[in-house]
Amino acid sequence: MAQLNGPEKKGINRVYWDFQEQLSAQDEQSSRGRFFRRGVTVLPGEYTVRIKHDDQEVSQTFQVKTDPWLKINPKVLQENYKKKLQEYGFCLIKTSRPIKMNN
Repeated sequence: MAQLNGPEKKGINRVYWDFQEQLSAQDEQSSRGRFFRRGVTVLPGEYTVRIKHDDQEVSQTFQVKTDPWLKINPKVLQENYKKKLQEYGFCLIKTSRPIKMNN
């Protein structure tokens, strides 16, 4: 999905995620150029965050929800997600996990 690197200082540290799926290094070097490196915005659902430092790791699930003030049809979100994946050369299988297509 996405890998974020944060500071390795003692104390409380923050890392922000922009709800974008991370592209592979190869995809980042595509014809879109270096200024277009954002991925596809994730769909609402349950996600897991894992924090790892050396040999210690903790994880927790959380929900990504749509803005309740916006009346967005979930089917429209899903279709837009699929179209964006296709732009990057990915396709969806039954698990809804993006799979790289070989063109």
